Amino acid sequence: MPLIDFKEYVREELKRLTLTLVVTRKCNLKCSYCYEKTSERNNGQMTFSIAQDAITHYMERDDGHENVSIEFFGGEPLLVFPLIKKTVEWFHSQSWKKRAYFGIQTNGTLLTAEMKEWFAKYARKMTVGFSIDGCKEAHDLNRDNSYDLIFANLPFLQKHWPHQPAKITVNDKTIPYIAQSVIHLENLNLNFNGGLVLENIWGDAERKKKLLEIYEDQLAILVDFYAQRPRLFPPSPLFAELPEYLGRPTPEIEQLKNESCRFCGAGYEMVTIDVDGVHYPCHRFLPSCTGKPAPKNPVNRQTRWEPEKCAKCNLSPSCPTCVGFNFQLNGDTGIRTTHHCEAFKLGILASCKLEAIRFNQMKECEFAALSADEKNNRGRRLDAIINIIENGL
Repeated sequence: MPLIDFKEYVREELKRLTLTLVVTRKCNLKCSYCYEKTSERNNGQMTFSIAQDAITHYMERDDGHENVSIEFFGGEPLLVFPLIKKTVEWFHSQSWKKRAYFGIQTNGTLLTAEMKEWFAKYARKMTVGFSIDGCKEAHDLNRDNSYDLIFANLPFLQKHWPHQPAKITVNDKTIPYIAQSVIHLENLNLNFNGGLVLENIWGDAERKKKLLEIYEDQLAILVDFYAQRPRLFPPSPLFAELPEYLGRPTPEIEQLKNESCRFCGAGYEMVTIDVDGVHYPCHRFLPSCTGKPAPKNPVNRQTRWEPEKCAKCNLSPSCPTCVGFNFQLNGDTGIRTTHHCEAFKLGILASCKLEAIRFNQMKECEFAALSADEKNNRGRRLDAIINIIENGL
């Protein structure tokens, strides 16, 4: 059977398809920022035959993808653990044209001894991803007072999947806890990533100004924290990753924008199957998320830069956007939402400050070991970083 373990799988350079199976819409929590409509919560569970048909279709068809990542999603997928167990065991009893790996995204609160024993058995053939929103105060504010439940399961999860990042989500309630939460998770030696919810959490102009000031202060604390720990790297996209093209001339950036066609793999390297077997480009196009029917032929391509502020912004090619959320709010996958612009730029500024500090922390021998081209690129990038720190974005 053409299967590979996780370490080999993540090194694989060939294209892979992410096949997401929404096995249930039900959930045992009521997270404050959940984007799935509560009216749909008790409506639907995937059958074994639908799971079989979906997996068989994408494992057997000729589409250029030699690897398939099969992800169980919800709702809370552990509510239908028997279906997950049956599906995985059936899959491994078959022979396939492609290679595959399984994953599950869970809130981590429902793991039983039986589940742990089974997941441990399949630990080299699937990953268990989970959510934890930082320190107990922040997590319980957002995730239905479930911190103690997930914390009790952390040793098991870290033992079997130490490289699988946990997901931390920030909204307006937990912005004041960002630094405390990140430092807490680092002290737990947890691998994690995450950032702001997609939704507009800022409120009116006055409230947004206050929240952004708190956000900036929290990022400043983390700059100091990571500056003192050069072996650690801050979570993205909370700390917005600095674009590789930083420091290039404007014409080169404009050319890059002309060449950019899409930000994510929705509809290309991603497909989601809802509980009823209907196919969508990704889970953010589900009617249970958008509250309206999905477009028949969604176009996930950056054929233009809209709105105008995005067209004029040199950060646009690296600025996170969600085509499903764009469709939900604007009725068009290509018209970007912009309510997080200021927060994204604060993340870029924080990353600039940290990179400048770490550049100055380089030992002379480390710098001397760089090639001439590497030194020139570092110098040009540092000039761009200093310009951003001094003059803003």
